[in-house]
Parts: sequence; C-alpha cells; structure tokens
Amino acid sequence: MKPRRKTVLVVDAEAHVRELAQSYLEESGFRVLVAEDGREALNLVSAERKRFHLLLTGWHMPGLDGPGLIAALRAAGRNQPMVLWSSHYALPSGPTAPDKLLDPFRGQFDGATAVLHLRLVTFDLAGMVRGFIG
Repeated sequence: MKPRRKTVLVVDAEAHVRELAQSYLEESGFRVLVAEDGREALNLVSAERKRFHLLLTGWHMPGLDGPGLIAALRAAGRNQPMVLWSSHYALPSGPTAPDKLLDPFRGQFDGATAVLHLRLVTFDLAGMVRGFIG
C-alpha cells in the first residue's frame, strides 16, 4: 500500500506566491490545498472537511489575515503546525542559512508555530515543510 501524501494548506493573497508554493510542493511529493485569504481557507477546511498537516499562511490579507486565520483554527481545535510568513519585516543582518529559518518572533504570535520571512522560505520550501511534518 502506498503511503498517504502529507497535505499542506497554502494561503496567500498573492496569486504568484500561491502558485509558486503549490507547484514546488507538488513537485516535491506533497498534496497542496490553496486559498487566497483566511475566510476561504476556513470554508475549505470546515465546510468541505479538508484535512491538512501544515498551514503556510501569508500575514497580510484582506478580510481575515494570517494571524486571524491561525487564531480561528486553534479555537476550532486544530493542532497542526501553522507557519505565518511575510515579506514585510526586516531580515536579520548577516548571513542567513536555510537551517536558521525560524525567526526570533516565534512565540510572539498566539498559535503560530513559526514566523518566517517569505524570501527565506524560497531557499528550500520542501525541506522546511518536511522539518515541520516529516
């Protein structure tokens, strides 16, 4: 029997970010669900009963933003890793290796497993995802 692929829910207001993440993750063997904002993501996982192993969500989105989405999913009892990403805060100075993706803001946002700068995620998106869900 073939092992089930892990599912990643990608939520971002920017279509090119969603498409790039979806393409790269699918090529790396993951199943990918996409939504363009927090409200659409909530509808996808609740109304359609879609399961996911990891959430990758943009921070700034119209309507329900990334922190709001994470708070709503946590309130609904979801305990999967949930990663908030953004390109709107400054990168730390000095060289940044892919194994240093976890940012010092981790833990300052209720429910977020990690907060990442979107540029760093592109180093090795599949490797970062495997680090969270195997």
